[in-house]
Amino acid sequence: SGLQLSSHEDIEEVLAAEKKSLVAKMVEDTWTKLEEYPYIVGDEIRATLQARLLDYFDSGIKDQRDGFEPSPSHPLSFFLHGPAGAGKSTFVLALAAALQSVIRAFLHAERRCHIVKVPLNSMTADSLNSILCVQGISDWSIERVVEQSLCKGHSIILHFEEVPRDQDVQDTLFAAVKQMLAGLLRRYPHLGGNVVYL
Repeated sequence: SGLQLSSHEDIEEVLAAEKKSLVAKMVEDTWTKLEEYPYIVGDEIRATLQARLLDYFDSGIKDQRDGFEPSPSHPLSFFLHGPAGAGKSTFVLALAAALQSVIRAFLHAERRCHIVKVPLNSMTADSLNSILCVQGISDWSIERVVEQSLCKGHSIILHFEEVPRDQDVQDTLFAAVKQMLAGLLRRYPHLGGNVVYL
């Protein structure tokens, strides 16, 4: 007869190969969606992000029926820099659209990818803290917006806008954001991978 038995190792090997193929296809479709946005993806961006996207998608796939939940230990994170008008904000918009489209097509039909802007250009630590943290049940602080999206099963791109040049100011502002996120993700530790940092 044509019936054959496979070992557990054979099945694991086939599943691993299928997952690797799926992840590669998702990354390739991400580049396609970025270009359709339209955003022209330069070689430097592609080279920088290729391995990170592979790792991000790979860490998020446990079982295709279970949607997409990237590992908190593998967050997608990178720093965009360039002069005003270089296309940083356009790239963030294009990446959000591409990630949402790809995750919906392959793994989670209802997943959204929200952009949450953290405006750093005119902030002091005190003024940033006033918009970061939850003050009441109906507020729209950055923390509340991130929490609402995460709890609904969506992805967040935390977009740090107009990072100040002064290193001490940067360190102070990033420390405030890091403190807010640490408090939030203590309540939802398994969702930390759903936050993308740009």
